[in-house]
Amino acid sequence: MMKHLHLACWFLLFGALAGCGLKKYPNTLEKNLLVRTTVSGSLFNSVEAYLHVYDPKDDCKKDYLGAIKLKNGDTHVGIPVGRPVHVDFVFYANAQVHNPSIVTLLPGERYIALVRYVDRIYSLSIREIGSHGVPGREIPYQKSHCPPP
Repeated sequence: MMKHLHLACWFLLFGALAGCGLKKYPNTLEKNLLVRTTVSGSLFNSVEAYLHVYDPKDDCKKDYLGAIKLKNGDTHVGIPVGRPVHVDFVFYANAQVHNPSIVTLLPGERYIALVRYVDRIYSLSIREIGSHGVPGREIPYQKSHCPPP
């Protein structure tokens, strides 16, 4: 009897741990944002990159829509259009590096985000993609005055 109780406790623990982690962004919208990621860690320090997407509300409140793990190279993402969206590119290394920004993407347009975290230096540029696939004008974005979640 005690053995079965012990086994049931382990199943409950593993079940609870399996539910932990980030909410996955559904990414079901038309893919209008190409995220081109360059991440470089070291032998002793790996770096993981994520894009967190939020629906902003008033007074720093926002609905968390989910996260997408970014790989080195290209990741295609569908971001809501025609309204402000809070995007936060986060790098997990020894510490978390956040870049919370609020963007408004236009319907029918395509965009490219060039995201780099190399030698602990971070950069971000979001641009329209022109008619021949060439990056065009940089998209204005507001830095969020809200603290990272």
